[in-house]
Amino acid sequence: MAPRLTTTKSNQLFKRARRLIPGGVNSPVRSYRPYPLFVSSAKGSRFRSADGEDYLDYCMGYGAKAAAREGWLDEKSTILEILTAIKRAGADMIITYHAKEAAEWLQG
Repeated sequence: MAPRLTTTKSNQLFKRARRLIPGGVNSPVRSYRPYPLFVSSAKGSRFRSADGEDYLDYCMGYGAKAAAREGWLDEKSTILEILTAIKRAGADMIITYHAKEAAEWLQG
């Protein structure tokens, strides 16, 4: 039998994200029951959830977070610049792993 994972913090963060983003997520990759995992750190192909559990990131969706963790870039300014560039290029909708953070940053 597989060990039971701790996801209490992810559940709390999901409730907060649902107040900012319809459904609490913006990617079908992360939209699963009972709620998605929230990442606190990442390095290479591995990430740690907000609950302290370690995972292998098969989707490689946390690259900017991993680079920011290493001090290679400023996460907030990088993500906002990427989203602005995508919008400037004509996108009507942007699906991003960073939607929750971007929504919080933009709401101030």
